[in-house]
Amino acid sequence: MKRTVSSALIFCIISVLALSAGTGQPDKFTPKDFKARITHVYPGNGMPPRVDETYYLTVKDGRINTFLPFIGTDESPVYGGDPSIEVDGEMEQYSETARKDGKELVLKFKCTDSNHLTWEVTLTIYEGETINAMFRTNSRSIMNYNGDICEADDAAAE
Repeated sequence: MKRTVSSALIFCIISVLALSAGTGQPDKFTPKDFKARITHVYPGNGMPPRVDETYYLTVKDGRINTFLPFIGTDESPVYGGDPSIEVDGEMEQYSETARKDGKELVLKFKCTDSNHLTWEVTLTIYEGETINAMFRTNSRSIMNYNGDICEADDAAAE
């Protein structure tokens, strides 16, 4: 009996040491909470990219908060509605996929903006440093935004 307990104890210690030592591979970016500084706006209607202001996109605790310009075609404009994409809400139908050995992370989800439009969102994060955000809905043209992952303190300072 002592031999079995000792073997089990040794196995547990080796397992804990192996887990705490890591795999020796580079760290992979796995965002739970992050803030992105959006610097480029690419309208989906063929218009040239625009960079006139800086915008932010924040993901925290399963929610997205953003105010992004919409420069494109609106098939069914909302009377009195704002043409921007303003979201402060839950990320629904969330999925996360790592690509290219963990150097790219793709987050997909749906969210509803202040005009009650439901957007399909794809956030592609490259090596934890840059981001491409694509917003798509049935009644408006697709919008793409590029930017950088930033620290919350950096974003607040601007």
